Amino acid sequence: MKEYPSFVELRLLQELFKESNLTAAAAKLSLTTPTASHYLTHLRNIFDDRLFIKAKNGLVPTSRAEEVVEKVNAAVFALEALISQETVCLSKVSRTIRIGCVDNAPYSIFPGILHFILARAPGIQLKFEELKGNKFEKVQRSELDFFISPIVKSLPPGFKSLKFT
Repeated sequence: MKEYPSFVELRLLQELFKESNLTAAAAKLSLTTPTASHYLTHLRNIFDDRLFIKAKNGLVPTSRAEEVVEKVNAAVFALEALISQETVCLSKVSRTIRIGCVDNAPYSIFPGILHFILARAPGIQLKFEELKGNKFEKVQRSELDFFISPIVKSLPPGFKSLKFT
């Protein structure tokens, strides 16, 4: 029977990718280093790959780890959304939302709703970025939160679209 990683193991993989250090990743997840090491060994067995290689600057992800982490990010996001029943209080949210768009979108789409957003979520900052490269990959890598595009012919699995007229 095929083994599957636990949610904590998936989160560890994410943190290892960010931190490049097992002890730091373990601390972020409130795990002991030996427990994190055990989880990493289990992940290595499941994916049949070392996933991370020791280097002088920390742990370096293998190409297999880079492939896996993109899917792990999507899976963790979906699982967290599934179990989350929190109501977000927009007046307390403080973050930058990165929006990929064509050059005229901030001027043609957002002026009408910008005051509406900022009145309800004053801690939110909107950062508009020109759409360059593969916009779907940028969303998957969390380089963009979403994008606005006048033309999208087909969507990769896991993506949703809204059409405005």
